[in-house]
Amino acid sequence: MRPIELLKIPCFAAIIFAGSVVYGLPELELDWGKYNASDIPDLTDVKVYRNVRYGAPPTDDRRFKASQFPHKGFDSTKDEPADCIAVSMKALREGKCDTAIKQHFSLAFGYNEELKQAEDCLFLDIYVPSDLESFTEPLPVIVWFYGGAYLFGSKSNDRTQGMFYSGVGAVRAALESPGRKGVIFVAGNYRLGALGWLSGSYVEKYGTPNAGLTDQRLILEFVHRYISKLKGDPSNVSAWGESAGGGSILHHLVARNDDGSLRDPLFQKAIVQSPAYQWRWDHSPSGSLDKEYLKFAVAADCPDGSFKCLQNAPIRKIKDAVDLMVCDQHKDGIFPFGPAVDGKLIKEIPAYALGKPGSYWNDLKSIISSHVATEAATFTQNLTINNASEVTRLMGLTFPQPIVDHVKKSRLYFNIGAFCKPLLKCRKCYTKIVQDSMFMTNTRAVYQAYKGRCYMLNYRWPAKIYAKHGTDLLFTFLYKEIDLDKLVKSIHPEWNSTLTKFNLTGKYGEKVKEASKAFQRYFVSHAISGDPEALKDQEAPLWPFTKGDEKLKDGVMTVKGVLKANASVLKYFTVGKHADEDTTLTMFKFWWDVLDKIHKSASSKLNKAADPEEGDGQRDEL
Repeated sequence: MRPIELLKIPCFAAIIFAGSVVYGLPELELDWGKYNASDIPDLTDVKVYRNVRYGAPPTDDRRFKASQFPHKGFDSTKDEPADCIAVSMKALREGKCDTAIKQHFSLAFGYNEELKQAEDCLFLDIYVPSDLESFTEPLPVIVWFYGGAYLFGSKSNDRTQGMFYSGVGAVRAALESPGRKGVIFVAGNYRLGALGWLSGSYVEKYGTPNAGLTDQRLILEFVHRYISKLKGDPSNVSAWGESAGGGSILHHLVARNDDGSLRDPLFQKAIVQSPAYQWRWDHSPSGSLDKEYLKFAVAADCPDGSFKCLQNAPIRKIKDAVDLMVCDQHKDGIFPFGPAVDGKLIKEIPAYALGKPGSYWNDLKSIISSHVATEAATFTQNLTINNASEVTRLMGLTFPQPIVDHVKKSRLYFNIGAFCKPLLKCRKCYTKIVQDSMFMTNTRAVYQAYKGRCYMLNYRWPAKIYAKHGTDLLFTFLYKEIDLDKLVKSIHPEWNSTLTKFNLTGKYGEKVKEASKAFQRYFVSHAISGDPEALKDQEAPLWPFTKGDEKLKDGVMTVKGVLKANASVLKYFTVGKHADEDTTLTMFKFWWDVLDKIHKSASSKLNKAADPEEGDGQRDEL
């Protein structure tokens, strides 16, 4: 999840390369096709297996249902690789959103509309060292899940949208590490909007809620089953994700098998950056998720709520309906669709489950949990918040009234004198509520669940007010061949002015690239061994497991600062010097208690609810 103006920053997508076939690397032979590695222009050390189909087309009677591998003999020679259908930039430009909302979409308007989007979109890319055959031991694998509010994103957008969900930086960081290590980097598409995240009791009966999670799971199963064909190690997999991608990883950590037991997520390590999702728990008949379903159905020209009608609807109607719902809700800083409690795969909101021993997958080797300093400001900066009543109204769009009343009584937010007066303080009040409930609670929940195996990271670069949601992806994916000045200008004017202000463009942009290399070395070291210290730059600070109670400090990596021209970029990185003021135990306990109230209320509502009636125009049979 992320503010619309930054939705395309965290679509920092894989640059599209028209590379030639590479000889000397193994052919990837699957039951449904054969794939060869391709060159990446201007690079010699990394190759890519591009547009490998991993899922059967999720179309027709498979729409809104769990993804599955293509059947044996599927003819992949007819594939026309595409990105999954996202919110339409063209529709937004043409006036379906008002002017204020268009400002939120300013970055996304740079999107290249010529990039193909289709419902048949379950493809992935695999980045490998160009000398893959020289490695004698199986290589660790990184699986990347992109962000985008569960509405945007792909593995293969071009540079006009942002950067590059590319494995070049990660593969190269391993190759340049002591002892010259190797990793494999996998990035795959998953369904977005209603096609990936339609939920509620009706979908539970006739389709598959959280279909996007099933796509991500199928990517992990693909790696588990087939990555050894490319010298990958299916027993040494790291899941990386930012924003919606990080939130997705948390859902995989609490996911269940059909018998109710916790499901092996098929990764042994993880890095979650700004893990985010809206709380979507009411899957009772006629509950909030059913209301969203019916609203979507009406917008898609299926006014009786017929599931069959939605499955048979032209994809243009599905796409337009999602666009309209995004326009309608984003004026209040929220989004339709996203992962939801469904009573089967996802029984509880992840931040709640992670606070309960026995309710999450505990067999992780280690995990990095990261946040930026200013996660929520861009969600709220364009909202009209003139008084406390408006804060109350906005909270009511996300929380039930008893929870709104509970939050208003809390000294953390409202009960501090005239905290919500004047306007600026009202905005700060609501921004803090959004930041704590939707971001920081998740980040701290990871630490609570995996104490003694968790590394915490606080990204504040170059300074707190500029470290907004998604900006840490610059350090995660930047590599030397990228034109940083051009890139930053294409991402967002605010970033361009910020880097210029801090003298980080032009020749000083090389400092940013050096810092990115050090940052990536920590991450890749963790992917290889579970320890970010193992392959770090020699002069970089040690990064032990984080320790602490109320405020975390020991072992917290802080990334911040502005350097002089001759200073080492390693001065950006400090460990254990700054307490993390954003992820306090008090904050986490407050929101965990809120989640406890929500889950108990939801359980009571489900127990009282009758089974959905059939044949009432909203419960048709397939």
